[in-house]
Amino acid sequence: MARTPVILVLDDDTKLLTEIEEIIEAQGWIARCYTTGARALEAVRDDPFDCALIDITLPDLSGLEVLRLMRTQFPLAPLFILTGDNYNVENAIIATKAGATNFFSKPISQHQLVQSLRNGLETITLRLDREYLMNLTMQSRGLVGQSEAMRKVYFLVQHYVGLDQPVLIQGETGTGCSVLAETLHALSHRKDGPYITVDCSRFQEEELAQEIFGKCGDSVQPGLLELASGGSLYLDGLHRIGQHIQARLRRYLETGLFSKIGECEEQHADTRIIASASNELKQAVNEGRFQRELNMKLHTFSISLPALADRREDLTLIANSFLRQAGKQLQKPFTGITAQGELYLTTLSFPGNLRSLQGLIQRAVALTPFSTAKRELDEQDLHLAVVVDTDDLAPMAPGHGFREQVELFKRNLVIDALARNQYNMKKTAATLEIGLDNLCHKVKSYGIDLDELRKKQES
Repeated sequence: MARTPVILVLDDDTKLLTEIEEIIEAQGWIARCYTTGARALEAVRDDPFDCALIDITLPDLSGLEVLRLMRTQFPLAPLFILTGDNYNVENAIIATKAGATNFFSKPISQHQLVQSLRNGLETITLRLDREYLMNLTMQSRGLVGQSEAMRKVYFLVQHYVGLDQPVLIQGETGTGCSVLAETLHALSHRKDGPYITVDCSRFQEEELAQEIFGKCGDSVQPGLLELASGGSLYLDGLHRIGQHIQARLRRYLETGLFSKIGECEEQHADTRIIASASNELKQAVNEGRFQRELNMKLHTFSISLPALADRREDLTLIANSFLRQAGKQLQKPFTGITAQGELYLTTLSFPGNLRSLQGLIQRAVALTPFSTAKRELDEQDLHLAVVVDTDDLAPMAPGHGFREQVELFKRNLVIDALARNQYNMKKTAATLEIGLDNLCHKVKSYGIDLDELRKKQES
């Protein structure tokens, strides 16, 4: 059931307050009425609202001051000013700068009031729905965080999703550039149109030019720019494209026109360009390998994704997000990571950023048996996931040799397979692709007590 909208009304005229309250409640909304600015500001600390009507003249505070304070606390809420006959254009400009959505002159038209409030409620609902969808989309792929760097990313995404202009995403490998690009498309008005990606590093320049713009001659081949019309084209690794493609891309961004490779006439495409580049782009511009004008054009709307090392305060939040995903995929609903496990994560480096952390959590979930007695990942679980990854150079935990870790890894694999097969030895042997005699030998040599494991799972 949808929540009933709450309208805050602030005016020292009690007769007018009663009239407005009746109008609001007749629409099925809730009216919260106050006669002083101080009382209203105190009330909204605990009781938020959806829209507000604020009288410009109050007995204790300036209506503009109340407006400024409420705008700071409720940046999305529609805030309407109630004015008298003597309210002039200059005052209206001041109020608009302070955050006023619109104005009502007294005496108030009931029709105008209801229509404006209804429009305001619809606007904030759309804004909140888009913000919720944005956060949900980003969080499901690991782009979560409460750090200042990520709050800036959220702010920019919220404002860029509604644009048709190109967006440049800059970040190191594994920071989530492709995820962010897909999010920008998924939340835009182009979401029902095509979303096509191209890895610029996979092609030689001539091949890439034909891939993006198409070619003509004996056989006409449409390019991705044309095929993505009505949607978005994501150029991954923009800093790698050559001068010829740069010139064509700049032409398209400035005019909306492009031509296929060969002797072809220019044609129009309605495709939004989203591109990503590493920090090498700046060096390419300085060395003259990338057009400065094109770089400036793309930088008009740009988003920088921070490396994981630059937002360590988000590490636990991200790790738990990946844990929920991995647990769902592998049917192991771990509830979280222990305090010691979280502390251990802070000692690691993640050269691949989010990709490295996600891989670590996925391995830890896969290698750790889940039971009612084992609902959280701990330091040993995470360390084992580090050890079995030969590409990770994190040091061994004190007192744990490599052979010991490998044997522990094998033991956990057997225990996990047993649990998934309800401790049926024959099915477990088939799962591990080993003989039944071999499995019996491993169970004995690893000191695995089947009866004890069954009891733990049942408890």
